[in-house]
Amino acid sequence: MNMHDVFINTILADAAYVGNLADNLTGDPLKKALENQMTPVLAEFISNEFTVIRHLESGDILGSGFDGTMWKNS
Repeated sequence: MNMHDVFINTILADAAYVGNLADNLTGDPLKKALENQMTPVLAEFISNEFTVIRHLESGDILGSGFDGTMWKNS
């Protein structure tokens, strides 16, 4: 794994914990959702390059805090 792959995996892992992500989210709606968690430049990069295929938030009810997101590279 090279540094580029590490960087991409890191920002996607961070983006997975953004609240209110929805399945099939892409483009400007994805960018707007991500801007609350990360810089506008990173939010724009992710929204241009990736689509949320499936997102799962466990919430506080289960107590795990686990959020999972399946991304598709455009």
